Amino acid sequence: MRSVFYFYNMHGFIKNVLKDIIKKKISLTENIFILPNKRSGLFLKREISKISNKTFFSPVIYDIDEFMSIISEINKISDTELLFDLYEVYLKNEKPNNHQSFDEFIRWGKTLINDFNEIDREICNTESLFNYLEAIKELNHWSNYESETEIIKNYKTFWKNIKILYKDLQEVLFNKRKGYQGLIYREATERIQNYVENQKGSKHIFIGFNALSKSESEIIQEIIQNQLGEIYWDIDERHLKSGYNNASYFIDSYFKNWTYFKNNKPNIISEMYSEKKNISTIGTPKNIGQVKYVGEILSKMNTNDLNDTAIILSDEKLLIPMINSIPKEIKNLNITMGYPFKYSSVFSLFNVVLKIHSKKQKNYYYKNIFSILSHELIKPILNKDKDICLIIKKNNLIYISKNELIELDKKNSEIYELLFSKWADLTIGIKSCIQLIDLLKKHYNKKKIKDNINLEFLYNAYKIFNQIMVFVENYKSIKNINSLRTMYKEIGEMNTIPFSGNPDSGLQIMGMLESRLLNYKNIIIMSLNEGILPKGNSTNSFIPYEIKKKNGLQTFSEKDAVFAYHFYRIIKRAKNIWLTYNTEPDGLNNGEVSRFIKQIEIEKIHTINNQILVTNIPKINKHKIIYRKTKSVKDKLGKIFKERITVSMLCSYVLNKEKFFEDYIIQLKEDKIEETIAANTLGNVIHDTLEEMYKSLIGEVVKIKHLNKIKENLEKIIVKNFKKYVNEKNIKKGKNIIIVETAKKYVESVIKLDMLEIKRGNKLKIISLEKEFEKEILIGKGKYKIKGKIDRIDQINKTIRVIDYKTGKKLYARNLNIKELNKIRTKEGIYNLQLLFYLIGVYEKYNIENMEVGIISIKNMSEGILTAKINNSSTFNKNKIIKIKEEIKIIIKEILYSDIDFKND
Repeated sequence: MRSVFYFYNMHGFIKNVLKDIIKKKISLTENIFILPNKRSGLFLKREISKISNKTFFSPVIYDIDEFMSIISEINKISDTELLFDLYEVYLKNEKPNNHQSFDEFIRWGKTLINDFNEIDREICNTESLFNYLEAIKELNHWSNYESETEIIKNYKTFWKNIKILYKDLQEVLFNKRKGYQGLIYREATERIQNYVENQKGSKHIFIGFNALSKSESEIIQEIIQNQLGEIYWDIDERHLKSGYNNASYFIDSYFKNWTYFKNNKPNIISEMYSEKKNISTIGTPKNIGQVKYVGEILSKMNTNDLNDTAIILSDEKLLIPMINSIPKEIKNLNITMGYPFKYSSVFSLFNVVLKIHSKKQKNYYYKNIFSILSHELIKPILNKDKDICLIIKKNNLIYISKNELIELDKKNSEIYELLFSKWADLTIGIKSCIQLIDLLKKHYNKKKIKDNINLEFLYNAYKIFNQIMVFVENYKSIKNINSLRTMYKEIGEMNTIPFSGNPDSGLQIMGMLESRLLNYKNIIIMSLNEGILPKGNSTNSFIPYEIKKKNGLQTFSEKDAVFAYHFYRIIKRAKNIWLTYNTEPDGLNNGEVSRFIKQIEIEKIHTINNQILVTNIPKINKHKIIYRKTKSVKDKLGKIFKERITVSMLCSYVLNKEKFFEDYIIQLKEDKIEETIAANTLGNVIHDTLEEMYKSLIGEVVKIKHLNKIKENLEKIIVKNFKKYVNEKNIKKGKNIIIVETAKKYVESVIKLDMLEIKRGNKLKIISLEKEFEKEILIGKGKYKIKGKIDRIDQINKTIRVIDYKTGKKLYARNLNIKELNKIRTKEGIYNLQLLFYLIGVYEKYNIENMEVGIISIKNMSEGILTAKINNSSTFNKNKIIKIKEEIKIIIKEILYSDIDFKND
C-alpha cells in the first residue's frame, strides 16, 4: 500500500501505534488488529480512515473475545442460558429429595460459574484445584461427633460434586459448540498451534493490553514468537521504575518473564506522566455534590475544550444524575458506557409487580398497592378523577381485591385488571407484563411527553420478558412466579442500556474500562473513594484466598493493580485533571479518599490543588413556632365556643396550647390507615361494649346473677363493636386477634370489679350510661353551653359517683390527688379537670349534698375506682361546685378574651 499519511489531532496512543506501523512499512490492510474491547476498535477504525488521502481496504479488527472465539471455534453463550444449563447439570447429579428450586440454586450458581470462568481463563489444573478445595472445606467443617448430621453430609457432598458439575457442564457446552469466556479461552489455548500454522501471511497487532489472563498470555506469546505479530503497550517509563506504584504490575512481569522480550525491545513506552499537569482534587459532601460541581466546571469550558474532555464515572449509578447536571448550553454529548438496568424505574416497577403476584393472593396488601399506584411510571397514566390511595385510607382497607379496587375507581378499571388480575400460570404472568409494557409505551411515546430514556428502559424490559418466555418453553426449571421474579431480577441486573452518540466530538462520559486506548486533554474522574476506585477486598467466590494465590488466580490485590493501571494511563496524557470524591460516609463508601490521590501526593511529581467544598447552606434562624391570637383567631374561637364547649377542648388547651390551635383553628388532620387496631379504636370498642352490656341494668340494683348473665354475650358484642371501626376482614388477622382478646379481658375486669363491690356487701345501682348533658353557664355577658358525655353514673350505697373509663395510659390514685383546686388549670390536675367538668354538668339534677367522681383505669384494675381528691377530700358539695365552676370559667376566659398567644411553656 503506497499512500501519503496525515496525522490529525487524534488519541495519542493510537496515533503513535499507527505511526510506528507505517514507519516499519507494514501494510495496514493485511494487519489483524486485536484490541481489549469493541469500543476501542471503533476509535481505531475512525483514526485509520483519517490518515490517508486514498481509498484502501480496512484491516480486520477484533476485540479479544471475538479473536478467542475464532481460534477456539466456540461461540459465546448468554449468561442466562448458561445458568439454565448448569441447573440442568445440577439436577442430574443431585438426589431428587435434595433438589433445590431454581430460586435457591441461582444464589450460588452465578458464583460457581464465575469461579469456573476464572479457573479456565487461567488454565488451572482443575483436578488438583477441586481436590484441594474439597480438602480445605472438609477441614473447615471437621468435627469430633461420632456421626455426621445430614447438613454436614450435604455440605461435604456439595464440595465433592463441584468437579463433577464442572466436567458435565463442559460436556454439555462442547456438544452445543457454545461456551463461557473462560472455556473459550482455554480451548483457544489448546488450538493455538493449529491457528498459527494457518496464519503465515497475516500480521497480528495487539494494542493496549494490560492484565492478561494466562490463556491470553500464552496465545499472544505464541503468535509474536512465531513472527506473526507485535504487541504495543501503553505504559509510562516512570511507572515501570516505581517501587510502590502498582500500575505497571502486570506489564512489568511480562517484560521480565516472557521469552520474547529477552531478545526484543517492548513497543511504545512513553514518558508523558511527568509532563506538567494541572491537577485538582475536590472533596464534596455526598454524590450529588460531585455532579453539581462537575456541572460548574463544564459551564466554564468553551466548545473546543468540551470536544477534548472526558468524564470518567467510577460509580455507574451517577450516570443519570450527571446527565441531569450537564449545563443546558452543552448540546453535543456522547455517552460511551451503559447504564445498569437495575437502577431504572422500569426495573423497580416490574420487581414490585412480580413480588406481589408471587404470593398468590386474591387480596393485596395496601402498601403493595400504594407502591405500584404511586410509582413514578404508573401514577401519570391513571385517571385523576379519584385519588384511589386516599379512598383506601379513608375506608381503612388493609387488604383489597382487584374487584374492590375497580368498584372504588371504575375509570381506571383497565389498568387495575392488568396490574392485579390473578396469574394462573407463568405464561399469563409474562404476557401481562408485556401488555403493561405496551400500555406504558403508548403513554410515554406521546408527543407532549416523549420520554426517550424510559422508552429505552421499557424496550429492554420487553426483551427480557420475551427472553424469559423462550426459556420457559425450552426449560422446565421455572415453575412458579417466584422463579419468574428471580429470573427477571438476575437478567435485569446483568443488563445495561447502551447510549448512542458521536464519539468523534463533544463531551464524552464513560466508565473507567471504556477509557482504554483513549486520551483527552481534560479529564474529570469522579468517585475517587476507597471501595469504589479501587474496589478493594470485595470478592464473590467460593475459592479461598490461599487457593487463588497457589493456582495463579487473581485476588483483590491484582484487581487493584488493574484499576491502578487504568487510572494512571488515562491521566498521563491529560493536561487538566479534576479528581472528585465523596467526603461523607454513604452506603459502602466510608468517606475515605482513594489511595490513588494519596500516591500522587507522595510522588511529589505534580503539585496538587486540594479543595474541600462545603455546601453553601443559607443560615436559617430557628424561631419557636408561636401561633398569635389575632382578632380573626378570636372571632373563630368565639364561633366554636358559642356552638359548644367540651372538656376535650379545655384539656387540649391546658396540655398543649400549640396542639389546641392546630386541632381547632387550623384543623390539621392526617389520613392514616389503621392496619393494627389503634388505642383510640380499642377504647371506643370497650366503651360501646360496656354500654351495650350494662344498659339492661339501668335503674336496677345489680346482683351477681345479673353480671353473670351479661357476660354470656361478651364475645358476640365485642366483635360486633369492632366491626363498626375496623374492616371486618382485618379483625382476625395478625396482631388484631390479640387486641380483640385483650378487649374482652378488659371488659371482664370491669365486671369483676362490680362483682367484688357486691360481695363486700355494698349496694350497687346503675343510674345511667353514656349520659349526655348540656348546661348553660354565664361568662361575662355571654352565655355558653357546656356539653359532654359521661361514661357511667352509679350509686354505691348512698353516694352517687360520676365515673369515666380510661383505656389508654395506666393511671394511679396519685394522678387524681391535687392539693389545691386551681391545679385543675395545670397539667398536674388534668384528670380532675375532666371529672369536675362532668360534675358541674349533672350535679343539680341529682340534688344530693355529696357526690364523688372517679376513673376506672382499665390497665390498673387492682386499685379499683380511682377517686378524684382535692386536698385529700373526695366528696363534693354545692359550695365546692361553685368554686369549681369559677376555675373552669378562668380557663375559658383565657382562651376567648386574653391576648395570650398559643405557645407552650
